[in-house]
Amino acid sequence: MENQMRNKKGNIKWTTAENTVCFYELKDYINFINSGSKSIRKRENYAAELINQYPIFSLRTPSALRQHFDYLNRVSIDEFSKDAKEDEVFRGILLMNNSYVCSQGVETPEPEEYEEELVDDFDIDDDDKQTDEYHFNLSDEEISSLTSFIGHGDFPKTFIAFLGNEGGLGNSSPRYNIDLLCNEFKKNNTNYFNEGNWKLGYWTVNNYDLNKRSIVPNSPFLYLTARILLALEDQESSVDDWFKKGDSKKLGKVKELIASGGLYSNKPGLKSALLDWRPLPRRDEKNYDFPYLNVDSNLYLKAFNFEGGAENPYNEWVNKRVSIFKNVLNKYHIPFLLSFGAVKSKLTLFKKIWPEIEFNEVTLEESNKTIYVSKEKVSSNTIVIATEFLDYQNLGLIGTMELVKFLKKNYM
Repeated sequence: MENQMRNKKGNIKWTTAENTVCFYELKDYINFINSGSKSIRKRENYAAELINQYPIFSLRTPSALRQHFDYLNRVSIDEFSKDAKEDEVFRGILLMNNSYVCSQGVETPEPEEYEEELVDDFDIDDDDKQTDEYHFNLSDEEISSLTSFIGHGDFPKTFIAFLGNEGGLGNSSPRYNIDLLCNEFKKNNTNYFNEGNWKLGYWTVNNYDLNKRSIVPNSPFLYLTARILLALEDQESSVDDWFKKGDSKKLGKVKELIASGGLYSNKPGLKSALLDWRPLPRRDEKNYDFPYLNVDSNLYLKAFNFEGGAENPYNEWVNKRVSIFKNVLNKYHIPFLLSFGAVKSKLTLFKKIWPEIEFNEVTLEESNKTIYVSKEKVSSNTIVIATEFLDYQNLGLIGTMELVKFLKKNYM
């Protein structure tokens, strides 16, 4: 019996019962990661607690269980490239909004078989962080630069702009990101809203290179924006093809676009851009370990939600951002502006940029998601749409697909 539980390498297979527990706990594991607990050590401590909680994992090590959770997470959002027959029941399972419980008798490959797929692109362990890299004061010059930074993309030529809540950190520290935003990205005078004066707004344009093969982060936002751009650009395939679960060929194209720097870049064809409403980058919105020592995070977030009150010290930052966004969105004729997340705040922002703007509520039939669509084009050319955050648990794969269909049917 023991031999039947092992594969040819002698590794104990993951049983149906184990996978059922894993899928029952998967959503909490994802939330744990999203809360800022992304280091391997933290994830393995989390796995160790589950081993103590569930006797069924008694033969597993924290490392093996952590790898298995990471694997199931990727398979469940259909971002795993191998075509193993035994994985079909798991692929895309989070995209279908089910209860995260697997009830079918399917065994998955052992960690050793897919370990190379799980290149860890999270930040380094907390114990290895340098204080000056993660907790520091922003200088007046840096604050001026951050509030002046518009975003990523060739804005004068942009076809579709995505508006997010705030910038992330990628795989780097806050200090590294601040240096990029405040120094490196300011060097190119041609990317200034007003030549010679970066204080009125500046941006950076990613360099598209098909020969470049950078690491593709495990970012639903990047994957879904890439799918949107490719689906809008493709005049031959149907929109459904770009959002089909398990299509390794299309997924390969999505990854290629991201790895080659094609998003928010000088890429030929339809060009995209990314703006972030709040100017201070951080690991994620749920991370309460705010990096900036001389910024009151509570007042800062309230101000950018338009809930700060007249005495909020960050209202000046908000007014500057409104002015900069208004200038760039009115100067450059961008056909589509898609806003994701914090819908109430974004609708208020749009009213400040375009006082005349009015929205229709449209319910997407299959996903039952609501999008807010400007009744008329603003700035003589732009359709504005606001909706839930762009990931697999909010707008979702189906909602994103329906959004692209809506754009193509009504405006292209």
